[in-house]
Order: sequence, then C-alpha cells, then structure tokens
Amino acid sequence: MYLFTRRRQINPAKARSAVDVVVEGAHRAQEITGLDVRAWMSVFSPDVGAAVWSARLDDLEQLEVANGKLLADNSFGEFVEKNDSCFLGPLQDSLSQLIHGQLGTQVPEYIMVARSQIVSGDLAAAMGLAIEIAETSERLTGAQTLVRRGVTGSYGEVAWTTGAQDMKSLQANDDKIAADPTFLSLVNRASEVFAPATVTILQRLA
Repeated sequence: MYLFTRRRQINPAKARSAVDVVVEGAHRAQEITGLDVRAWMSVFSPDVGAAVWSARLDDLEQLEVANGKLLADNSFGEFVEKNDSCFLGPLQDSLSQLIHGQLGTQVPEYIMVARSQIVSGDLAAAMGLAIEIAETSERLTGAQTLVRRGVTGSYGEVAWTTGAQDMKSLQANDDKIAADPTFLSLVNRASEVFAPATVTILQRLA
C-alpha cells in the first residue's frame, strides 16, 4: 500500500479562509477521484500552518488515474486558481510505501510523524531497525505505529507515524516511550544509522 501527500504552506494573513479551502479541497478531490482524501494541518511544530492532503493507494496506477481526473475537471481547476492567494510557495508532493502496520478504518484526530533518513550501514538492516522501533513503541503505548519508506524525495527516507484520538492520548504515548530504557537504547542505536529525526504533529481537518 502507498500513501500520497500534497503539502502547501497556509498564508498567515488568510489563515481562517485557508482552513475552509483546505477542507473543501479535500471533499472536492474525493468526489472527483473516488479516493479517501483527508486534510490535515501541522500544529505545534516547526512547519506550523502547513496544509497536508493525503490519500491511500493500492498501487501507483490508481494515483495516475486520480491525477488525470483532477487535471481534466475544470471546476476543480477554477477552485484552485480562485483560492491560490490563501497559500504561500509551491506544492510539495510526496509518495511513500507502507512497510509496517496497516491503515485502519478509524482516522485519528492527531498524528505524530517522525521523519529521518538512512545515512550509513546496510539498507535492509536499517529498515529492520525502523520496524523494531515501531514494534517497541506499539508494545509500550498500545497505539499502532506505521513505518513508511520514501518512494519519492530523498533516497533512504523513513517515516514513523502514530495516531491519537486527542492531545491527552498523544502526550501519554510520548511520555511512555520517552521514559522507557529499551526504547531509548533503540534510539541510540538508530543514531548510528539514521540522521536526526524531525517530528511534526498533524491535526485532522477532514
């Protein structure tokens, strides 16, 4: 399974209008493509105010077909052009493949995403360590942690994603892994293989 995301920075001067546009854009894309399109916004993170649209895919052909439908839909194109001023900078697309965990039917209110890149060592061993980190987190918190490998973007990129239904649960999960010696030992091992991770919290909008 694959996950496609499209990201763009919200214009702070039009933040309230932009949030409505982000949600409506997700609904329109879902109606046109038939994909389960979700809308998110980064909060409490260095890239605060980034809008993210995501869609799960069975294969890449599904993405190709969906993209063609959006490009061919005049009303969607007009919607995008009309609301361009609500955002800043270019679109940033990302495609990744799920290598651990399963996307469930219940979509969390928040997700915490840690991204890193393999910088040394055996690629297969690094992926194994990434999965071990996720499994340890799951054992400690009871919350599923997905592991994805980057298909586009920097080669060797890995992302861990953990969902939570509210901020209290997200904090509790983070406290558990931060205090566990086994998990901290894994993080020390990972520092020899992965670049320092960047962590983002995303809040679901739609």
